[in-house]
Amino acid sequence: MRAQHHAVLTAMLRRAQWQEALQVLGQMSEDQIRPNVVSYNCASSACAKKSRWQQSWQLLREMETKKVWPDAKSFGACASAAEKSHRWTLALQLLREQERLQVRLGQHVASAVISSCGHAGRWQHSVFVFHQLQRTGVTPNRHVLCSVVTALGAAKRWRAALATLAAELGEAAELTDVALQGAVMSTLSSAQQWQQALEQLLRPEAASPRVVPAPLVTSFLRGMGLASQWLLALVIFHQLRVPLRTRPDTPTMNAAMGCAAAGQAWKVALAILKDMKKQDSTKPNVASFNAAVLAAAVASQWQVALAMLPAMRDHHLQPDTVTFNTLIHALERAGEWRRCLLLLNCSMGLEARNTAASACGKSTEWQRSLALLPGGGPTEVSVNVCMNACLHGSKWAMALQLPGRSLFALHDRLGALERGGAWRGAAAGAVSLRRAARTALLRAERLEGQPMVTALRGLPALGAQVQPS
Repeated sequence: MRAQHHAVLTAMLRRAQWQEALQVLGQMSEDQIRPNVVSYNCASSACAKKSRWQQSWQLLREMETKKVWPDAKSFGACASAAEKSHRWTLALQLLREQERLQVRLGQHVASAVISSCGHAGRWQHSVFVFHQLQRTGVTPNRHVLCSVVTALGAAKRWRAALATLAAELGEAAELTDVALQGAVMSTLSSAQQWQQALEQLLRPEAASPRVVPAPLVTSFLRGMGLASQWLLALVIFHQLRVPLRTRPDTPTMNAAMGCAAAGQAWKVALAILKDMKKQDSTKPNVASFNAAVLAAAVASQWQVALAMLPAMRDHHLQPDTVTFNTLIHALERAGEWRRCLLLLNCSMGLEARNTAASACGKSTEWQRSLALLPGGGPTEVSVNVCMNACLHGSKWAMALQLPGRSLFALHDRLGALERGGAWRGAAAGAVSLRRAARTALLRAERLEGQPMVTALRGLPALGAQVQPS
């Protein structure tokens, strides 16, 4: 009977059906079959695949109470859930639990904990866990090395990342693992170490000296694009493609279009997209068209961006939320509020609603902006957008009726009071503003001799409220 339940649990794990896995685990107890460590590990791994860290942690606790002692795989599943959920404190707590139960630290747990801490900017904790693994006598594998290099790279500590690799692999060792190469490339690119990044990119490999792996080129392009070195990235990409030193795949071409978008080079992005359609190895996907839409949108070419929608349908691709949000932002900047509302029928997300409401407000269509205000507790951003719409339409009284507690809302309320001539209420707003100043939002001296609205421009959205009298 236990073997049958384990077979079902294994099937649930493969399909990441965590709820069904928990039900099977509960059914085992009802059938008077005592779950063992394999049973719990299957259920916990299914939870980890869907980032259900609470359930995974609960199963780990339940194992101890039922005298089923967890092993390395038990902690590995829980650590994976913590990593995917960005719960770095939970990941460190797992290490303490593992030490308490005298379970040896393994590669999988170490990699997950290092990655969790790295995502949270806790690179010191990542290095500590890495050294702790070394002290156990275990040689870190490629996953652990990638995790620690990425953690140090995110903290702009590229020298420490290279030193860690050199100490582990040897000073003269060649990086033949593509994943490690990509981690090093991202680290160097984010730290703006272009010369070293290029040396790493163009370093010949023993297996195929004329070909640079596509994932390595992808990491390089993404890092250069984020660092605003888009032109240099595109030039190098072209130089690598012409003599066939790289065989780009779809992610590589998408990264190249991302570089073009960073430089508002929308024609270059469209040319890359056209090249992708000609090759079987680089068939465009939704992310490809999203990159082209972004490149056209940031260059204020909203007509070109809109033309991507029928092109996506021709390739049997469905636009996603990113596609519609990018298009609506482009239309909002162009003042095309009617087209914003048309696209809103395809994407009713909060960001799209706020952007469409802003487009309507800038065109004095304040009624339409208010109609887009989400019910059931609107966010501060939604309220501020609608307040601005009312002010554009000279409906200051309507603006005062909207809720709002942020400094942006205070800015708009004071503007409404000033425009409506309600100086007594405006004076009360100024008192609230000075109270906010005393709580370190800004120095009170900045308010002296300045108009009440002007003093608020550019301030962060922190809690202050107007109390009109």
